[in-house]
Amino acid sequence: MRMIADSAATTPVGAEVAAAMLQVLHTVSGNPSSSAHAFGRSAAQRVEQGRRQIAEEIRSSASLRPCAKPHASARTTSRR
Repeated sequence: MRMIADSAATTPVGAEVAAAMLQVLHTVSGNPSSSAHAFGRSAAQRVEQGRRQIAEEIRSSASLRPCAKPHASARTTSRR
């Protein structure tokens, strides 16, 4: 399996990945960040399912999440 670990790179998508993505794109229409309604919760469940599948494939943990906020040392302050 060929893997490019550069998030800015363009990487070909495998046929099985494209098929799975199309199935979700045609059936799930919610914002996974919005848990206020069933559409958002359904989308969030699909995102988590995908994360688990990917983690299993690369032998990693699906529980690792990217930081939503920058680390305090990375924040900039504005001077007025």
